[in-house]
Amino acid sequence: MLYLAIAIAILPAMHGHVGLDGKDGAVVVVDTDSRFDTERLAEIVMGHVREKGSEHSKTLAQKQEQGRRQDAAVPHSKVGSHLVPQDGEPEHSLSSSARTDDLQPSDDVTELSNRDSSGRPFQFVEDDYKKLLKTALQHVHVLRPQSLESLAATMQSLPAYLYDTAAHPSSGRVLHSVMLDSASAFYFQAKAEEENARVGVATHLSSDPDLGMRDPTGETIITVRRPQIPPYQRLASQLRTIQQQFGCIVMYTSWSIPVRTDPAFSGFRKLPMSRPLLHSSSFNLPTLRLQLSRAVVPPFAPAMSVEEAMGERNERQRVSDQGLFHAVIDARGSDGWSREVREGVRAIGSHTMTKFWITDESVRVDPLA
Repeated sequence: MLYLAIAIAILPAMHGHVGLDGKDGAVVVVDTDSRFDTERLAEIVMGHVREKGSEHSKTLAQKQEQGRRQDAAVPHSKVGSHLVPQDGEPEHSLSSSARTDDLQPSDDVTELSNRDSSGRPFQFVEDDYKKLLKTALQHVHVLRPQSLESLAATMQSLPAYLYDTAAHPSSGRVLHSVMLDSASAFYFQAKAEEENARVGVATHLSSDPDLGMRDPTGETIITVRRPQIPPYQRLASQLRTIQQQFGCIVMYTSWSIPVRTDPAFSGFRKLPMSRPLLHSSSFNLPTLRLQLSRAVVPPFAPAMSVEEAMGERNERQRVSDQGLFHAVIDARGSDGWSREVREGVRAIGSHTMTKFWITDESVRVDPLA
């Protein structure tokens, strides 16, 4: 889903006469899990563009067919650039710019709406895809911090980097979003630091005798320090500052822990229950959370025979190969939703399950009704 969000963020709104629904912006990806794949992003971008191109072609074909049906429903004969009324019809005339039967199919209303600025027919060829892809990918900035300290330093220096017009080609674009994948990468390191901060003691391995008090092994140095802001509270504050400074969207992923029951999802038996590692108390950042999960293939019935199981194997594999996933709004933390968020959730339904498909070529989201 992040790849699709990036694709929409960096693509233009239009390419020729094809609507791409793009935002023509720049994106910063903070890849703490080292999973970001540029080739996969290119596949998703190309898949999105091709899908929009296909939709455009279908729309043109439908308009063309509709135009032909309308023409067939109006009986007339032509003389020059005017229409001559049939017997019994009132006499009238149309200007020479009106559609007549002497126009070639390639010059019909549909084709005229599909021309470029020079008046030539627009064609969406493979070279256009590649040029569009190359331009768009220049505005994806990938950062890979390897620790909590590195992540904090990255967030601290990000505004200076973005404002440096010589450092990147995106100075002419707005920052659409900052995407953190994942926020929970350093969760256990953060918990350890929080515990150390709580007791006011930190343990370091060093051989420098001037750093503090040496224990009998000669290796561990015990130093006392004042309690610090919990790491994830600091990260949330930094992301909030960047969001306010650039007016951008902040998206992040988080690991989840499977749980047996969850009252917030009592109505959803099709979704596996899980609890995010990052609670709102420690990472009070998101406006809205989505729980994503792969479609569950029901287990074999206990009394099913081997032959019956083998008979269902192909169907089960087909369902799995479809790459169907579900997204549903996570109602946990709804007490902190703003009025605008509550109204938006109410409009689409808090228990609305959105389907999306992840394949080798693209990511396709089922639009909400």
